[in-house]
Amino acid sequence: KGESKLPKKKKEKEEVEESKKIIEEKSDNKKEKDIQEKKEVKENKEKKEALIKKEDSIIDEKKMEEIGEEIRKQTTISKKRQNKISTKIFKNIVAASIIITYFIFINLGYTNLEPQTYLVDLQVFSMIAIGITILFFEQAYKKDSDELALFGIEILILSICTLMTLYIGINYKEKYTYIINLISMLFAIYYVAKSIVIYCKMRRKALKRVSDINKIGRIK
Repeated sequence: KGESKLPKKKKEKEEVEESKKIIEEKSDNKKEKDIQEKKEVKENKEKKEALIKKEDSIIDEKKMEEIGEEIRKQTTISKKRQNKISTKIFKNIVAASIIITYFIFINLGYTNLEPQTYLVDLQVFSMIAIGITILFFEQAYKKDSDELALFGIEILILSICTLMTLYIGINYKEKYTYIINLISMLFAIYYVAKSIVIYCKMRRKALKRVSDINKIGRIK
């Protein structure tokens, strides 16, 4: 009987150890499975974060492109407007050139013509200038043009300067040519300043118009 009990106990012990072993294996497998799942979750999280960052960078690039395009639109004037600005400035340059040439001929006439003939010529030039002034004012009134009215005022000032040369020629003979050159220079400075003002004003107006059009387009 003692011998039959011994194998039985031994067998039970082996079964217990086998059960423990199976439980330990299951536990190890579960731990490995948990570790693997955690690893996969971490990898998926990292992939998602990387994808989000990539999408954000793409969105940022698109935004930068849109901002760049918007800036380009806001600072670009149409060719038609640029031509209009250039035409106005060109008109002023032509006017300045004619007036400077006019005063050059006045100086040449003073040195080359007889005093009596020269005085008569100045009176004639002055009357012609006044006539041109009247024509400019009439056209400015008919067309409701500020530009023509301003040119009319400039020609009127020129005619007044021409009449003044009669007084200058009589009372300041020695300084006459210098005074005429000074008047000519003042006209030149005036037209340069006027051209700069016209350019800045028209450019600002054109850019504002472009900006308003872009705003209307975005609202639509």
